[in-house]
Amino acid sequence: MISRFTNLFKKSDLDENNAFRSKVIELLNELFPGNDFKNGDAPEQIIFGETKLGLTSLRAKFLLTSQTNVDLRELVREHFSRLTQALENPNTNENWELVKPRLMPQIMPAEFADKFQAFSLALGDQVVIACVIDGNETYQYVTKDDLAKWLVSGEELYQVAIENLAEKTKGQPMTIAPLPDGFAMINISDGFDAARILLPDLRMFFAEQIGCPFYFGIPNRDFLICFSSDSDVEAQLKIKNQIIKD
Repeated sequence: MISRFTNLFKKSDLDENNAFRSKVIELLNELFPGNDFKNGDAPEQIIFGETKLGLTSLRAKFLLTSQTNVDLRELVREHFSRLTQALENPNTNENWELVKPRLMPQIMPAEFADKFQAFSLALGDQVVIACVIDGNETYQYVTKDDLAKWLVSGEELYQVAIENLAEKTKGQPMTIAPLPDGFAMINISDGFDAARILLPDLRMFFAEQIGCPFYFGIPNRDFLICFSSDSDVEAQLKIKNQIIKD
């Protein structure tokens, strides 16, 4: 879907991202007066007090609407409503025991993790695994400073995040097509579909259902598709091309 912001501001992707961020900050200052919202280090980032927050999820939701100012205003209100509540409990994320149940793994480009100074583990070429503190409307990236503050290792952080995602995945719907089709899909759209490829038990389940080895594609964070290397070659090519397109 083409954003109306493209028609209004587009000279480049950077122009559109900057315009979107400016409009969001304008609405935030109007909806939540007395709080400090500023531009972040990257076009898809804002700073709220001392916290860096991404706009990727908000923009994705906006592109699924009719893309009017009214739509964006309501999305901003919903998306950031809990941030003002966080001001009343500023030490919530200081306590490791309070943070643990909200930790989730997230897959992202390495340069994106660098922009947010997020703690990360290598996954593949230019792709890393980071961890986030999940909230009802948004999430916060876990940084190396957070690990030092909590006195925990990166390995412990990652293990807790994986366990939380595994628990969150139980009973969730997925599409399975055994060979000869040989593919499996997850599209829960909770922000962590792509990250579910990190779950060992889920990978084992897919291998049992569609064969092993299998490929996987994560065109965005809200979609995961796995397909068997033994499935039809032409079908594999179609899936790969669609992943690239997406």
